[in-house]
Amino acid sequence: MGEYINDIAIYDEMKKWYCNDDLYCNCYFMSLLNITRTFGKNENEIILNADLTYDLFEKNDSGYPGFRLKVDTFDEIQEVLKRMGIGYTSDKIEVTDVIHNVEKYLKQGNLILLSIDLYYQKNKVYYYQTKHGEHSVLVYGYNDEKQCLYIVDNINKGYQKYAISYEEVGDYMKGLCDYYGYDKCSYYYTRFYKEGEKKKQSDTVITDKFLANINKNKAAYKMSLQSILEFRMRLSEICTYPSFEENLLTLKYRKASICFRNRLVLELRFRNSENYETLINNQDEVYRLWTQFRTYYIYAKRKNTPEETICMVLSDILLKIHQKETCFYDDFLRLAEGEKKVPIDFLEKEFIL
Repeated sequence: MGEYINDIAIYDEMKKWYCNDDLYCNCYFMSLLNITRTFGKNENEIILNADLTYDLFEKNDSGYPGFRLKVDTFDEIQEVLKRMGIGYTSDKIEVTDVIHNVEKYLKQGNLILLSIDLYYQKNKVYYYQTKHGEHSVLVYGYNDEKQCLYIVDNINKGYQKYAISYEEVGDYMKGLCDYYGYDKCSYYYTRFYKEGEKKKQSDTVITDKFLANINKNKAAYKMSLQSILEFRMRLSEICTYPSFEENLLTLKYRKASICFRNRLVLELRFRNSENYETLINNQDEVYRLWTQFRTYYIYAKRKNTPEETICMVLSDILLKIHQKETCFYDDFLRLAEGEKKVPIDFLEKEFIL
């Protein structure tokens, strides 16, 4: 009974370079960053384990094709957490025991990643009472007198702390059971805790591993760049689907995540490189172009601009994005290889449609 609050350290480093997008990759990655910072680990192990590639997909949760930045990892998250000395457990429990168990493990110093249905989350204007969406929030405390949990999440005003009532938690669980098919006895949360004392990995070791990983994944980046052009070829079809605007929002903040990840590497390892400024400018221009792409689409749709005009403008922006991305990866991979002046096969002109 009463109140219990664990210390929580919010990861907010993205704001210094990309203040309008402070969510790294997705809710799971962002929670891991807060967990690793709170437990005194090196967050760069999480950041530089993220691999994001462009992907033209045929069906999303709403059943429509679209375009996205797909989030993957170089190493399994379980392996990375074990290396860092962070344990985690998902408990199969009755839905009626969620609050009790969350409180019990919070008092043991755990941080809890709780699954919710965004349809019932009042702070998510886009979803609340309109659209279902499976999501995770990080719980760091509770107050029985106020009947609430203290959580960290990205809401309409950015990534921050706030409280959700026990009644809201009940609604979230109802959504998971009714809409997503969770059993009444299921895995509603994952708890994280320190597991032994592990020495922090140095930034040099972490960036070495990242650079080796991106060099191994050249074929994936070849396909990633090609998918921009394939998206352009199908633009007139894909931009008509109702989920397209949401796709663009996700794509924009994930592009900010890539820019942040790459800039972090440049700051840590290549600050004095002659290509440093060019690399920063090229990737920031790509971010600006994706922002322009989304802004124009929303504005044009609101103004009932003819579809043909919208597609023509967006098509031109996509060509610029492809060109800037190509320039960036050309220079970035050469830098990662140790400034070897050799052509990179996936940047050949034959990939320009």
